[in-house]
Amino acid sequence: VVDEHAKDVPGWRRHTASFEPMTSNEWKVWTGLNKKPMSQVEFAEFLERQELDIAAKDGRPSSAQMMEMATNFESSSEKRLRSSTRLQNGGVRLEYIDGEDEKTLQQMQMFERFVIGIPVFWGGPGYAIEARLKYRTNSGKVSFYYELIRPDRSHEDAAKELIEKVRKGIGDVPLLLGNGNARA
Repeated sequence: VVDEHAKDVPGWRRHTASFEPMTSNEWKVWTGLNKKPMSQVEFAEFLERQELDIAAKDGRPSSAQMMEMATNFESSSEKRLRSSTRLQNGGVRLEYIDGEDEKTLQQMQMFERFVIGIPVFWGGPGYAIEARLKYRTNSGKVSFYYELIRPDRSHEDAAKELIEKVRKGIGDVPLLLGNGNARA
């Protein structure tokens, strides 16, 4: 409030300044596609567009490794006979297991999780956010999706950092959060 009450002098309280930080484009892209299935081609193109966001951190795959996996991934499953039981009425029950083969499982083990490094707010610092990579096969076609792990924590940390930066920048002026009922 620019024209706030001063000591023993009432103010008009009509002129206020507020700040609502704009989220970064990277944050919008990654949170917008979180948990949304993409075809293999769509996923590879997505990784190509966002390659600078992928951080090869703590043994996690690089953007080049993720691209190679997405473009060369082949999922094959095998059907195995699990049991054959002769029922009392003379019928036969066959139970099949439809499971991923060892090669597919080995391919995906390295890419089970990956890390992105993106700013939450426009112009802000980057935050490392871990993601789980998941895939599904249906009628011989594979689709990929990722699940960000606790992006709310990165958002909260970025907000706290930004609040502290604003607090230092405004000096000895009260900082109101939200609807003005909470003071920081």
